[in-house]
Amino acid sequence: CRVIVTYIRLLFLPVNQNLDYDYPVYHSFLNPNVFLSFLFLMVIFCIGVYLLYRSRITHYLSVCNAQAVTLRITAFGILWFFVTLSVESSVIPIVDVIFEHRVYLPSIGAIIATTTFMFVLSIKIKDKLHHSNKIIISILSLIIIVFSVSTYSRNTLWLDGITLWNDVIMKSPNKARGYNELGRAYLQHGDIKEALQRFETTLKLDPQYEDAYNNLGIAYMSLHSTDKAIEYFNMLLKLNPEHIEGHFNLGIIYIERADLDNAIKEFKTILQINPYHYQAAQFLNYLYYK
Repeated sequence: CRVIVTYIRLLFLPVNQNLDYDYPVYHSFLNPNVFLSFLFLMVIFCIGVYLLYRSRITHYLSVCNAQAVTLRITAFGILWFFVTLSVESSVIPIVDVIFEHRVYLPSIGAIIATTTFMFVLSIKIKDKLHHSNKIIISILSLIIIVFSVSTYSRNTLWLDGITLWNDVIMKSPNKARGYNELGRAYLQHGDIKEALQRFETTLKLDPQYEDAYNNLGIAYMSLHSTDKAIEYFNMLLKLNPEHIEGHFNLGIIYIERADLDNAIKEFKTILQINPYHYQAAQFLNYLYYK
């Protein structure tokens, strides 16, 4: 409930956006944040149902077909928002409770409902306020301009992985994934020293973070520090003995060291986990015929 309220806030006030939120998880429905959010959402949902009901009554009485249509469109927008959002944000527990992309499709309904409501409002006040349609169009045009500038500004962060994930760790400093992904971005840019620091920070925040061990191993491989790389890959496999990439990277190191027996062992292990792993099979054939 609290997440959906955040989605609604982002639609109308898109500030402090974050690729990877460190969002609080509530464990009680009676928590004030949850319960008040639930009431707020129920009010919006009930308005949608009521408008749908009113549109049918208005159409049945033939009072004003235009009014019935606008009521129905507004109701459609509200109900569209809740129905499409329910696919990923409902009572089913998920690890990542919030992601901004989940509101892209539901936002269509919110936009339809809001714009239709604004034009209905302009009709209601046209007797009191001249040129009400022009005022509404001017307001909507201003919103489009402001949001377009905001979108352009936000998109500059997505031009570079380092910039994007630096933004994430600034807003979610206690979440491990941001540091791990920032480390990967530095690794791709060839800045191994910065990458190592970020991966180590990841493990301080979450000692069970498997990808960080794997990425540390890859970073030390880039530095040709194979002993350290093997150490981190073994730590990874201790956490997860079926981590295919960990076994594969170890196999590559053993080939470089001419330790063919251990290399064969690693690639065989991969094929036991996944018999269809093409690269492991290729390396195994190569080692057998070497």
